[in-house]
Amino acid sequence: MRGELGSEARREDGGAAPGDVGGAFARVWGREFPRHHGRSAADEYVRATTACVVVDHDWRGVLDLSGERAADLVGRLLTRWPPPSAPGGGPSRRGVDAALLSAKGRLIAAFQAHQLGPVSFRLVLPEPMREFVTTAFGRYAFLDDVAVENRAGELGIVALLGPRAADVLSAVGAGVPGALLECRDARVAGVDVEIVRSAESGAITGFELWVPRDGAAAVRSELLARAVAIGGAALGWDASEALRIEAGRTRWGVDYDDDCFPAEVHQEHRLSFDRCYVGQEVAARLRTYGHVNRRLVWLHAAAGSSLEAGARVLAGGEEAGRVTSVCESFARGVPLAIAMVKRKYGESDEVSVEGGASVVLTELPGREDCET
Repeated sequence: MRGELGSEARREDGGAAPGDVGGAFARVWGREFPRHHGRSAADEYVRATTACVVVDHDWRGVLDLSGERAADLVGRLLTRWPPPSAPGGGPSRRGVDAALLSAKGRLIAAFQAHQLGPVSFRLVLPEPMREFVTTAFGRYAFLDDVAVENRAGELGIVALLGPRAADVLSAVGAGVPGALLECRDARVAGVDVEIVRSAESGAITGFELWVPRDGAAAVRSELLARAVAIGGAALGWDASEALRIEAGRTRWGVDYDDDCFPAEVHQEHRLSFDRCYVGQEVAARLRTYGHVNRRLVWLHAAAGSSLEAGARVLAGGEEAGRVTSVCESFARGVPLAIAMVKRKYGESDEVSVEGGASVVLTELPGREDCET
């Protein structure tokens, strides 16, 4: 598995850091993202935390599973299923945060899982779809005669973030999902869409709109116009990363790869321990009897310090790990990073990064918002 990911996680232009940021664009997963949209990242961050911002997530992976035995397949493979029941025990249109593990308990993919109909299901990834993921599902689906369809070319995702995101939905006549990962049908700018209440961006309110590609531009324009009318804006990569890192959300291809256990990369909330699925025995043993030898953590630096992705983390003169994600924390006014650090250095009081900046190491926050 490590060999398959190794070439995939590197930048397409030959660089070593998948999260390299330079010039007007951030280059991640071999793609370019605007760092900001004609304004500063700090301004976009303020609008995200006080009003509403629109961000194009059309790069995210979407995989549909369908067939008479699709429900059996989902039940055997997904680390959490089914979603919570609706109040009163009726049918639910809520999704659930889940994952696919290898037989050795490694994290192949993390995603939202939704049931579209009696024999159809949708998985929505936080990163672009990888051939490794479709192949992994296809290997199991072939035995059950279940169709596996990569929908990334047909379906786009437009996200609304901010405390007034629900006001924008109401302004366009769309219903507002109340529960986490609840899905509702709507019509925006003359386009049929599905709206999901999401927590991918952390503490601030968030919604995702699943939109047919041919209608995505119209939907995006309508939402942005409504957001701008109440003090909102489009959101660029730098402010988006600040929101993610401040919330302690880890990202595949930037903070971790397929050679990691969920417990190493802060994805334990996607696991259940009262049902069987591929990799469950390993996950249960790690939880009950063992520990992981490394873990993603926060690094807090002093104002004026410089942190860079890929820099070595040092403790007592020894290499303790590597920085994976960096942002200027607009909430704290200091650099903030996520780093993969060896367990034995997890409580060290003398931690620095390559170049001399002293940092304070703390655990990433819990994901109680995703518990059901």
